[in-house]
Amino acid sequence: MCAEDGEHSVGNALRRQAGHEVPEIVDADPLLSTIFAIARDVYPALLLPPLRDPFASAALVTPAHRIVMSAVMEHPAASRFAEAVRDDPLFEMLGDGTAPPFFMFAAGTGAAVDLDALPAAVIGAAAARSRLLDAQFSLGGLVAQLRAVLADLRAIGRGERIRVPVATSVQGIEVQPAVKFDLPWGVLRSMDQSTLNAIGDAFPAQGAAFVTTIECDVAVGDASAPEGPPTPRQSAMRAFNTTLDERVEKLALTLLLANHNPRVAGVVTRVVAITPLFGVGWGAVGRATEPGPAQQRALTTQSAAALTEAAALVDLRYAPTLAIPTRRLTSALSVRHDLEDSLVDAVVAWESLFAGTDAGELTFRIAAAMAWLLGATVEDRLRLHREISSLYGVRSQILHRGRAGRDLTAERDRAVELGVQAITALLRDHPDLVADENRGKKLIMRGEMPDASN
Repeated sequence: MCAEDGEHSVGNALRRQAGHEVPEIVDADPLLSTIFAIARDVYPALLLPPLRDPFASAALVTPAHRIVMSAVMEHPAASRFAEAVRDDPLFEMLGDGTAPPFFMFAAGTGAAVDLDALPAAVIGAAAARSRLLDAQFSLGGLVAQLRAVLADLRAIGRGERIRVPVATSVQGIEVQPAVKFDLPWGVLRSMDQSTLNAIGDAFPAQGAAFVTTIECDVAVGDASAPEGPPTPRQSAMRAFNTTLDERVEKLALTLLLANHNPRVAGVVTRVVAITPLFGVGWGAVGRATEPGPAQQRALTTQSAAALTEAAALVDLRYAPTLAIPTRRLTSALSVRHDLEDSLVDAVVAWESLFAGTDAGELTFRIAAAMAWLLGATVEDRLRLHREISSLYGVRSQILHRGRAGRDLTAERDRAVELGVQAITALLRDHPDLVADENRGKKLIMRGEMPDASN
């Protein structure tokens, strides 16, 4: 140990290896001051490649968040941090130390943490958040997130909700390295090394990441209590999942509607919430079933204008009734490996949009509604009606006879394109029908009404 500035030998070794010297950080808050002292030594190690290296430690990194655990837990400031925690009334939730309290988040993840592990939990969470939320991972970003994480823990101690960053793995697309797209509900960014360092082995090293922040309830208690581990209210857990689902659906619809050629689609396959205890308790929740996406489409800086325009339209006029057609069209483009299944998915999206609640002749009703919506002239609408009816016939042949017996790539692509154009036209030109289950019938009736200008 260096008596002059209180650094731990592991911290010195990590500094030498990373080749970084970082300034001392002082704060009047004893909790922040002590956690900053630890983070100052650990920060250079966070810049190292995520590989084992016997020079610094027998176990340099953990798979989850690339933290040097020994440098955190053995640091001299760790004991001062524990003392500051005991003196802070908002941390009475940590109890007397006989049994670590269990934190359960409405995001669906939980962790038990004691005073010895708390510094690693806090630094791990702050590092992950900084990597995901900041333009570039830096000591300043780490310090800012340490403040935020400790503020979250204090809010939990007061029985308040907190806002939790949630990262999702999006397959079917790739974002150019160092590029990110700011959307109304979060950030779509590349699955680069910084992102992978943040969430570790939770995500595959491909695709893109969508990061959003959601309000989250937290329950704290004894996991070994007779009544069982603490659990947030069911309504709070439903609210969290509903918010996440809607944002993911809006992202998927934005990707579909963006003016790319060919169209792109993204499927969320994993979700991980970066809770204030992410450094010791983390987990990813799977969302998509196999087969996985068949291809990865690239998004570059040139994609920004198309995504921004589509996101603005979706944000203004989205309704939950669009969730099913969005999922079906996304599946048709990105998930299905079988072209016939893809075409069926696309036509099911039409049905979801225009079949309505009445029983009856679906082919005519769907073809008529879509033709009126998408055609500009009588001739256009008659042509579209024939084309849509023909594609519907191919779908029926697949379902009732088993196989079409030919390559359906062109038909699948056209069916998807018609579905995407239909949603775009509804959002842009008929916002009053977006949430209406009988939009198909009403579109046909509008088409039959005489033009008042004549």
